[in-house]
Parts: sequence; structure tokens; C-alpha cells
Amino acid sequence: YEQDFEPTQTIPSVDAEIVHSSTYRTEGAAGLEVAKFIQGLGYRAQVHSPNDNTGPYIPMFVAAGLGSLGACGYLLTPHVGSRCRIMIITTDANITHDEPVDYGIHAFCQVCQVCVNRCPGRALMRDKVWWRGIEKHKLYFKRCRPVMARYLGCGVCMKVCPIQKYGMSTVMSHYAETGQVLGKGTHDLEGYEIEGKGYFGPGELPVFEREFFNSMPSGDTENWAFEALKKKATEAGGSVTDEMLAEFRTELETGLGQSRDNITMMEMEDYI
Repeated sequence: YEQDFEPTQTIPSVDAEIVHSSTYRTEGAAGLEVAKFIQGLGYRAQVHSPNDNTGPYIPMFVAAGLGSLGACGYLLTPHVGSRCRIMIITTDANITHDEPVDYGIHAFCQVCQVCVNRCPGRALMRDKVWWRGIEKHKLYFKRCRPVMARYLGCGVCMKVCPIQKYGMSTVMSHYAETGQVLGKGTHDLEGYEIEGKGYFGPGELPVFEREFFNSMPSGDTENWAFEALKKKATEAGGSVTDEMLAEFRTELETGLGQSRDNITMMEMEDYI
């Protein structure tokens, strides 16, 4: 599902995060409608969010001919580049499927490298490596996630993709005519602002201390909250106070309150 163009160009920002979430809400509700239609025909159907770890989503989309794996780790489609949000529906209905298509995007990524150069956390690899049977640009999670968590979801790699910004046809035509990547080295494509750190134009990147990357919590909310409780209890000589338990409970309730299923979203008047 296509994420709105204008807010995406403001990444990282509150507006971009709002449209990010609303895109998932919209496609989730639409997916439920499609699943209901399939079920109405007598088949099973299940909607899967990309956040439920059902399977390797991007390889599935590539195998179905819907796009290519970009250097940024996103699915890049010929229609909107990196500006798409994905989900799948599984079914036992007898349906046909397409085959992988070489759109030329993956080869173009080797030349472009704008996302690699502009990543605030330096989390994208310039050269491809073999990883779990696939040769690709491996994303370094421990340098990506801390920036995402602290700076409005980051998303700079999505924002600076020329295909996302200008369209595949325009970008490829420009490259064929000039041998140059459209927008590369310009503020229009590469510029972004990090809250509290300022604006960064072409060739400029924010600097983070080592501790910034070492202090990122891992795992789900429940495990993180429990580990925090254990640490406090250890520091207190093994005793667990009522205050510690109250904080632990608050963390759990906060984590549980952040989850909202797609059915609830459908019941909201503004889910589209």
C-alpha cells in the first residue's frame, strides 16, 4: 500500500510517523475486507501484518514479481520505490501467482548508494554479503534500531531513495541519458533534519557517542521490563520493593496498551 508522498518527504518527522501508522491501519482494514470476501467463497484466509513475524515478507514479494530488494533493505517497487507498506493474506484457495521480475532496480542500487551514504547510523553496507543463502546489502540492526527508536522512526533511507522521490521512469531515463543518478548530491534529495542535532545536507552526517548504540533495549516489552526489575532488585541487595513492582506493572500495562488489532481499527471511523 502506498504511503502518502508529501509527509514522506519530511522524514524524520511527526507527520511522517503519523502517515506511516495510518498507512498500516488502512491496508490492514482493507486486508480484512479481502479476507472476508475469500472466506465468503468458502476458503480459509488470514491477514498477516509485517510485524507479526509470520515469514520473510520481502522475499515473498520479490518472488511474486512485486518489486526488488533495495540496498536499504526495503522492498522497492517500480511504482513508488521504497514508499510502500506491505502485508500478506494467506489462503487455501486455488489461485494463480506471478513470477519474479527483474525491474533493474537491484542493479541500479549498486550504482546509486544514496541511502547507504545518507544513513544517520551508518547501518547500511556498501558491499553485498552472503547472508542466509542470499547475496544482499545487509542491514546492521544494532546501528539502525537505536536511531529509529530515538528519532521519530528515522526512515531516512526511505526518504532519500531517488525512485521514491522522482519515480522509476524519470530516474531510469535520466540515468540512461546522463549516466548520473537523479538528485544525488543535492539538498532536495539528500537533506534531512535530526531533532536536537540540526540539518544535514549532502556529505554531512550526525555523530553519536558509542554509548548511544550500546544502550538500546532488546527483546519485547515484557522481557525488557522484567530485566529492568531484576537489575533494580540486584542493585538493592536482592530485595524487591513495592515501588519496583509498581514500575514493573506500569511498563507491562504500557506495552500491552500499545497493541491494537486490525478489527478494532476497522471499527474506528477514521481508519481510511
